[in-house]
Order: sequence, then structure tokens, then C-alpha cells
Amino acid sequence: MMTDLTDKQKAVNWETLKHIEMVMQLLATMQNEIARRMFSHDRSKLTSPELEMFEQFTDKLAGLTYGSEEYEACRQEMLKTALGHHYENNRHHPEFFVDGVEGMNLIDLIEMVCDWKAATLRHNDGNIFKSIEYNANRFGLSPQLVKIISNTVPLLHSVYGRKTQKHLNDYWHCLACGAGDMEGNFCCMCGAGKHDFDAVLEPLPSIDEMAGILKENKG
Repeated sequence: MMTDLTDKQKAVNWETLKHIEMVMQLLATMQNEIARRMFSHDRSKLTSPELEMFEQFTDKLAGLTYGSEEYEACRQEMLKTALGHHYENNRHHPEFFVDGVEGMNLIDLIEMVCDWKAATLRHNDGNIFKSIEYNANRFGLSPQLVKIISNTVPLLHSVYGRKTQKHLNDYWHCLACGAGDMEGNFCCMCGAGKHDFDAVLEPLPSIDEMAGILKENKG
């Protein structure tokens, strides 16, 4: 109990409590910036010129394997339209910076990794670990940063993921740790069960279905 402490111990604890409070304030500052990113992420996609580009390519991208020759060809085609505009206006992309990843701060990296994870849920065969491996080569990530990002993946649990084709077949995508190409009833990476998220997941409507819903609501 505090009453049992010596005056010196109380003084030390007071200094420690001041330190704790300062760290709390600094973490709150980081938290505020993350919250700002939550509401600003990819907003440029919602308006021209990016809206027209993603209207054209979103469905096509879902059927391509991230990092494949077909995917890269599609990305190059998008660069001819508005993908460059997207990179220039969103700092969670290494392309935003002249020196790539080295120009990013920690918040940029957090948003980038969350973006990578969310993107895997939009591909029929998305796999966050394969994405990390591909992007490590693409952006020249150091082994240390790759390890840190991989260590972060288990934190990216989400109940909002879209059921992919793998959920409908024998292979499935683990929504606990992000690993793909799972077989059997348990994830070989983290041990999560194949059906752990069934109670909270509902398939999201396709773009065409959503367009129909919006049209009905307008009527």
C-alpha cells in the first residue's frame, strides 16, 4: 500500500506516474492520428478521376493473384489512367514519397499494413503473408521491417472481412491471422478454427448488387 512506502519511494512513484501520464498523452496523440487516417483512408477513390478507374478495374482485380504478371499488367494499365493520382494523394503508399518506404512514418506504415491486409480480402486468393513477401521485394523492405510487419499480422483480426471463394471450397482464408490456402478445420499458422467467424460474417453484396440496392432506395 502507498501508506507503507518511504518518502523516497513515494517520490520515485510520483516521477513514474508522471512518466506514465506523459506516455499516455503521447500515445493519445498517435491514436488521434490513426483515427484521422481511419476516416480519410482512400477517400480519393470516391471522386474523379479515381472513381472512374476503380469502376473499370475493381472486379477485374478481384480475380487476379496479387503480384502475378497479370496483376502487374493490370496495374500498369491503371497507371495510365488515375493510379498515379491515387499514389500522389495517399501517403500510406510508398509511391507517395520520393524515397519510398524510407520516407514514411510509423502511422504511414500502420495504415499501409492495414491496407495490405484489407486488400487480401478483396482478392479471391488473397494471402497477407504472400503480399508481404511480394511487397518486400517490390519496395526494398529490410528483413527487420518484414519481420515486424509479419509480427503485426495477428493483431489484424477483423469481423468485417468478406467471405472469399476459398471459404466456399475446401481451401479457406484464416481471418484470425490472415494466412491463406488453409486446409482442414484449423489454421496451421495460428490454430484458429475454420468456422470461428461464421457467426459474425455475412457475405457482402457485390458492386452490381450494391448499385441495385442504391437504385431501389432512390426509388
